[in-house]
Amino acid sequence: QLETLFDYRKSHKNYRSHLKTIQPPLIPFLGIATKDIFAVDENNPDFLASGFINFEKFSMIGNIIKETCR
Repeated sequence: QLETLFDYRKSHKNYRSHLKTIQPPLIPFLGIATKDIFAVDENNPDFLASGFINFEKFSMIGNIIKETCR
């Protein structure tokens, strides 16, 4: 059952959908959140071509943290 839950295919889809059905308190697996933050950080520039801060990137990182801390 744990193998199915933590299957890495489709970006841990089984784990993510199961996590949404659980009511707090819970202790999430931080490895997946860390991987998500790393992916957002590596694939999005800090600054846009116009020189402005890329607030969308930091908003995505904030959403990952918020979901992890719920």
